[in-house]
Amino acid sequence: MNKEIKRIKSKIDSIEYILNGSVSEQFRKCGKQSCRCHKDRKDWHGPYLIWTRKENGKTVTKSLNEKQVVKLKKAMKQMKELNSLIEKWKVISLAEIDCL
Repeated sequence: MNKEIKRIKSKIDSIEYILNGSVSEQFRKCGKQSCRCHKDRKDWHGPYLIWTRKENGKTVTKSLNEKQVVKLKKAMKQMKELNSLIEKWKVISLAEIDCL
């Protein structure tokens, strides 16, 4: 087996979590009509941490806490790394097959 493929597999094996999506902050009005947030947008409540992603072709949104955001950002970074490693593996595979 190609040494570079072995190195890629080893890196893939070290990845813990993988997730897609994006994290953003949102501000919102509350349900109390007497609250100051209904009079001025600058008084909206928040920021709320929101994770948005696609699942089965539909947009899914979830509110998160700080601890979840830290893990999620790590998982999203690892997903990018995994995708990059897979692309390298594909290039090596193609080169190997073309040489046959």
